[in-house]
Amino acid sequence: MITDTTENAELEAIQRELESLSLQKKDLLDKQERLNLTQHNGVPSLYNHDSPPDTMKNKQHQDSEPCYMGAPPAVPAPKVFTDVQELPSYSAKIRCPHCHAFVTTEVSYSVGPVSWLVCTMSILLGCVAGCCLIPFCMKNFKDVHHKCPNCRSHLHTVKKL
Repeated sequence: MITDTTENAELEAIQRELESLSLQKKDLLDKQERLNLTQHNGVPSLYNHDSPPDTMKNKQHQDSEPCYMGAPPAVPAPKVFTDVQELPSYSAKIRCPHCHAFVTTEVSYSVGPVSWLVCTMSILLGCVAGCCLIPFCMKNFKDVHHKCPNCRSHLHTVKKL
């Protein structure tokens, strides 16, 4: 008796699960058919492009599923400089005027007048125990030289003063 009751309950549970899976299969097949109907040149769209424009609005409201698009890129594209005189104090993308290739410049630093000025000012303020040499070690006080990595030609020098 107990086994008959548990078997019947188990069969009924399997039958209910089978019915729900059948409904899910039918829904998925309907969605697939709708997607196949709305494809235009291999690209899915919200509505059929063959229908007149006034029915496109109605078709869009009939669709109950929203259209999701991917997120925009997190980082904007890097700026490509067109004039070598506009180059910043860091490596940048530019079209080399010598070899005409699009490159990212190589940057090197050299001691310039600002480094000497800051050193002199720190000596006048009493920093003579080695602190006056700090401007020669920091990139912020140095001039920046841009080179093309392709043809190795000098493009521009950004002077700090």
